Amino acid sequence: MIICLFLGLLAIPIYWLDQVALRPSGGNWITLDFRGLLFWTYIIFIAIHVTLSSIAILLFPGSGILRAHFGSMVVSLILLVTGFVVYGKLLQLQLMMDAHEMRTRTDTAICAATCPNSNRLCSFTDWSERSAVPVRHCGFVLCEFACFKLRADFL
Repeated sequence: MIICLFLGLLAIPIYWLDQVALRPSGGNWITLDFRGLLFWTYIIFIAIHVTLSSIAILLFPGSGILRAHFGSMVVSLILLVTGFVVYGKLLQLQLMMDAHEMRTRTDTAICAATCPNSNRLCSFTDWSERSAVPVRHCGFVLCEFACFKLRADFL
């Protein structure tokens, strides 16, 4: 209990350090404000640590409190870093999916605007990573040729 209380009280100086060290800075037109990054990372770490140490002390009462706290600190740090990495990868994947969706919408709009059979389905649905040739689904050969010719002009 004393260790958790000490770690909780340590959040106060970390908050002030965070406010001073990470205050807004930058050039004339870009201002970077990272206040809260250090503090909230510490708070998340403490929340994970308190949860894990409480579970460890209840499950392994004979192993010692200090050993349980140090072990849960290591596991908490590993979980925190893993969470940040996974979140970054998921964010990167979401951005790639949004870019692909935007590219597909743009290609569909360009194809529909130039297709002689505009009432027919004519769109680019996928791009091959090995070549610059789009995989198309078009209603007619004439429409397919017009869409491919237009796309080739942009390349």
